[in-house]
Amino acid sequence: MTQRCGWPSIVVRVLFSFFVVFAVYNPSGHSYWHWIQQGSAGFWAKTAVGIGLLIVHISIVTTTVSVMRWRGVLLIVALLFSGWMAVSNHAAFGHGGAPGTIVVALTGLALLYAAGLSYSHIHHRLSGVTHVDKVW
Repeated sequence: MTQRCGWPSIVVRVLFSFFVVFAVYNPSGHSYWHWIQQGSAGFWAKTAVGIGLLIVHISIVTTTVSVMRWRGVLLIVALLFSGWMAVSNHAAFGHGGAPGTIVVALTGLALLYAAGLSYSHIHHRLSGVTHVDKVW
């Protein structure tokens, strides 16, 4: 069975990555971190959601590293950091302070996740090479 990878599937992966990253913490006050700080729900509900988020993050990191290897991850991080420095040094952009820096860092992490989730499909589409994992 052949799976097609088009723009809609890449957009879904990018949106999913942003959701996963910003669900854990964001400066707006609507995140898992802020929910933990409040006393609005029981211990077991917060624990279950936290374990679920941890499983999703571990799965994404494992997928990203297995597909792109550490060199690819470091190259993406270097690209995102150089883009951040280029934009932040531009005179038209003001400094957002700590919340702005946190949002930029979380956006970089979400884009790294999105690159890791999309790399295999894009590489297959461009070159025809299929990535497979060994199942023990």
